[in-house]
Amino acid sequence: MKPICLLGCCFFLVIASCGRYGFEGPDNLDACLDAGSPDAGSPDGDSLDGDTGPADSGSPDAGTGTPWASLGPEHWPALQAQLQDAAAMGSTEEATVREIPCSLSNSAFQGIILAPNGLIYGIPRDSPQLGELNTMASSDPTARLVGPDIGGEDNWYGVALAGDRMFYCPPSDTKYPLRFDPDDVDNAAEITAVDLGLSQDDENKWMGLRLAPNGLLIACPRSDEYVLAIDPEDLSAGGIRRVGPNLGSRPAKWYTGVLAPNGKIYCVPGADPQILEIDPENLTDTGIQRLGPDFGTGLGKWYGAALAPNGNIYATPGNNHFVLEIVPEDIDSSGPVGPDLLTGSSKWTGGTLAPNGRIYASPGNQGQVLEIDPENLTAEGIRRVGIDLGATEGRKYFGGVLAPNGKIYALPFVDKQSILEIDPHARANFDMNVLLNGHLNGQ
Repeated sequence: MKPICLLGCCFFLVIASCGRYGFEGPDNLDACLDAGSPDAGSPDGDSLDGDTGPADSGSPDAGTGTPWASLGPEHWPALQAQLQDAAAMGSTEEATVREIPCSLSNSAFQGIILAPNGLIYGIPRDSPQLGELNTMASSDPTARLVGPDIGGEDNWYGVALAGDRMFYCPPSDTKYPLRFDPDDVDNAAEITAVDLGLSQDDENKWMGLRLAPNGLLIACPRSDEYVLAIDPEDLSAGGIRRVGPNLGSRPAKWYTGVLAPNGKIYCVPGADPQILEIDPENLTDTGIQRLGPDFGTGLGKWYGAALAPNGNIYATPGNNHFVLEIVPEDIDSSGPVGPDLLTGSSKWTGGTLAPNGRIYASPGNQGQVLEIDPENLTAEGIRRVGIDLGATEGRKYFGGVLAPNGKIYALPFVDKQSILEIDPHARANFDMNVLLNGHLNGQ
């Protein structure tokens, strides 16, 4: 594996300390700065709900509890209305893409997430530590490695924010989940109460983690035979456990999952021919099952996914030629949509919903970002955008996260030494509660 570098780059990701805000952030991210403690900035511009008052000091969600954990059928209509209102405002121009060079070597990540304190964290792939993007100032943001040395290779794959304000990462090639407090990263540590075993042949046990409406964290089985459930309130053998039916030992079965409006999690087919549906309220043989059409047993068909304002899930093509539309309310109608995006392996990874209603996938081996318009599933609505970063065989980036400045950021995965920035130029922006929401935030 090639050595990777990350961080040490500055980020002008302007963030309000609390409340609602939508704005265009500064455009100059070229300079690399030393780590520091930047002063808090304030929002500038119109937010979706019209609140343009000055921000209070403190964390972005001060006083709001854990609204990101309000999920599922009861809360979806309110969230959907916000997503649809923002999408209706569109963009001021086409999406633009650029890379921001980094100066810190040997760092690669497979998971990225926004924290309630406004910081963004990357989950180590080959990095010795967590990656932290400090976006709490308007002029001097910083990026750095933080926390203890927890390095390895493919130790964890994905990340979710739980109701206890902690981050959890499912074990990939290591024995234990990772848990850390974004306000106390120096104490990031594995949860060693349950030995989940090492993966066989480096095939990654679980990939992706999602917060369920009942507070459980659910990991999709990539090569493990079972779904993994983590109860943040019970970190014993009773709360961290394999659940449901034996799904077989075939490697690379599913690649991450997305929480749908119906409160169920849908895992994207990798080598498995079908979608996996997980009902967090019924973690038995009847609540965890393969559903929908048979898409064949080809490897790495889709490599990530995101929930759209219309309530459907869109998976980005890894080795498959097409985007996959997953329809939770009519799973048998799920299937490939849009133009033929041609051959190639690991073409795109992840999927991130922007305020303009479109989903953006980071380039893996492809040269450009993929843009998906859920309301226009034609060659006009599913297309490559931004500059051509060049084709590779090492997967440049993994996933992405929407920052409070309305831009999407991805960290290096295997074959890059830079940060990817995608600017959808959306007219609206999401407030912090939406940015953190478990339907959208995390991988």
